[in-house]
Amino acid sequence: MLTDLKIKRIENPPKRYFENDGGGLFLDVLPSGVRSWVFQYRLAGRQEKLVLGRYPAMSLRQARNERTRYEADVLKGKSPVQEKRQGRFAHLTDPTVKDFCDRYYREQVAPNLKDPTEILRYLNNEICPFIGKLLLKDVGVLDCQRIIYAKRDKGKTTSALRVRDSTGPAPTGRD
Repeated sequence: MLTDLKIKRIENPPKRYFENDGGGLFLDVLPSGVRSWVFQYRLAGRQEKLVLGRYPAMSLRQARNERTRYEADVLKGKSPVQEKRQGRFAHLTDPTVKDFCDRYYREQVAPNLKDPTEILRYLNNEICPFIGKLLLKDVGVLDCQRIIYAKRDKGKTTSALRVRDSTGPAPTGRD
């Protein structure tokens, strides 16, 4: 078992090593002097490792409390590593239409078109105000038709076709 005094006396090693505190909690000691708390455990026959935080920002007591909390999850069959990963990337798994439009414009439209302002205007004025807050996975054909038909019904057929085209395949730059 580690103590605060033992941790403070650890010198910078020539290569990385782990100091064991017990119960799957380790202090990862790097030659640079950086020290991090790591929780290692086995779940479904696989060993997993979760970095809890850096020492001294996270004290020995805090690291032990975190280990105990995550240990309870492991006993329930939950993987703390997977849960942390899902939390970190949750915003990427279910983007809204607005998130998608921003990325589409930034990665596909702006670099490939000489004057992308028209598509940006359609995205910002015609598409996002109506369905921008919806999750992309929840948008259907009827949502797109509603936007296009509303434009058409105002007598703006050409604009309706352009809105439809801006929601189509990404420009290739080979036009």
